[in-house]
Amino acid sequence: MMNAQRSPSRNASGRAEAAWGSRPTDQLDDWLAIESDGTVTAYSGKVELGTGTLTALAQIVAEELDVAMDRVHMVMGDTTRTPNEGYTAGSMTIQSSGSVLRQAAAEAHRFLLEMAAAKLDTPKSELVVNDGTVSVREHAERNITYAALMGGKLFKRTVPQQGAVKHADLYRVVGTSNPRVDLPLKVTGQPAFIQDLRVPGMLHGRVARPPSEQAKFISMKEDSVRDVPDLVRVFHQGNYVGVITEREEQTILAAQLFNVQWDEKPTLPRMADLYQHLRALPTLEQPLTESVDLETAFNHSVQQFHAEYFQPYQAHASIGPSCAVADVKPDEVTVWSSTSGPHPLRGALAQLLNTLEDKVHLIHVEGAGSHGQNGSDDVAADAVILSQAVGKPVRVQWSREEEFIWEPKAPAMVMEIRAGIDAAGDIVAWDYHAWSPTHVARPS
Repeated sequence: MMNAQRSPSRNASGRAEAAWGSRPTDQLDDWLAIESDGTVTAYSGKVELGTGTLTALAQIVAEELDVAMDRVHMVMGDTTRTPNEGYTAGSMTIQSSGSVLRQAAAEAHRFLLEMAAAKLDTPKSELVVNDGTVSVREHAERNITYAALMGGKLFKRTVPQQGAVKHADLYRVVGTSNPRVDLPLKVTGQPAFIQDLRVPGMLHGRVARPPSEQAKFISMKEDSVRDVPDLVRVFHQGNYVGVITEREEQTILAAQLFNVQWDEKPTLPRMADLYQHLRALPTLEQPLTESVDLETAFNHSVQQFHAEYFQPYQAHASIGPSCAVADVKPDEVTVWSSTSGPHPLRGALAQLLNTLEDKVHLIHVEGAGSHGQNGSDDVAADAVILSQAVGKPVRVQWSREEEFIWEPKAPAMVMEIRAGIDAAGDIVAWDYHAWSPTHVARPS
């Protein structure tokens, strides 16, 4: 199992770390720190989702600072330590977070060389850097380390929007095959995922789900779970029914035995009628672009094509069913989650708990499966609700059945396309319509 540790309020250099929002994003200290042991801590609001971004971002920082990869420690997706970079989605981490970390590391490199030039009484042009040690080109014995230059201080500099960075011809780290930092624990079966996480004093929770989203709570018989060993609490509020026990297998048993009555009036269409139903639903029209002479263009085309395409609802089917751990106290809330948007989820959970956002500390822990919007945000809500009910840390892991039924699905779509080409085979008319539920329903 993986034991949870709350991120310290001070880093290894002893510097106080403020919550995001109290400092502007262009401050170099928001992105990098030179620690007293010579290592580099880099902060990213993005998270590792199994694509190797943890390693790639470390490579970028190591390259610009001229340090070895094993000197760079990445902190990702911790709302008290890392910038708010929204969601990790759309394969944009290297383009967005990578770009700013590159600029930050390059600016830190310039600043360190300026300080070294003053300390060594040598022009910057005569200095070289090797793994965090700055030395005089022709007199290697005259040198000073990054750690000695910084002495635990803050940079107190801004990151330029378009500062000079290292030319690709000089790369020694980026573009090389570095071992993935996140893989050893995974491939050797050691604790690596949110599903492995354990917190001292932790209880286990499970929700008695209704038969469908449309069902309404009528009544429940608490006696039905009275004999479940180590039952801590039965929680009921509105349409929400949950149980908390000492051990996970006990919550599973309780959820199975729970006698809850629901009023259900089926309103969903039959699968055979799904696409017709999508077309008939009230729509919010969102034109991307349109031409006033579309029909004229079709009339001038020599050949026209028409096609319809259909996509059903699809489950993300993550390998590990969604899981989260929450510790809700009156004055602070700590949540461990595999969410792809730590800061947005933090705000949503604060709203759910009716507390201030700066009282919620969300720490990203990788999940065993994450692509697309799976249930990681929803299960975090389960965990905070049940933790608040008992005043102790609560771990909630969905069942495989819950994962397939209740996770946010990739939405169904109907796509209708018309196209017209001219005598040369060039497209002169294009008419594309799509009917689909929203594709953006993440916490915000």
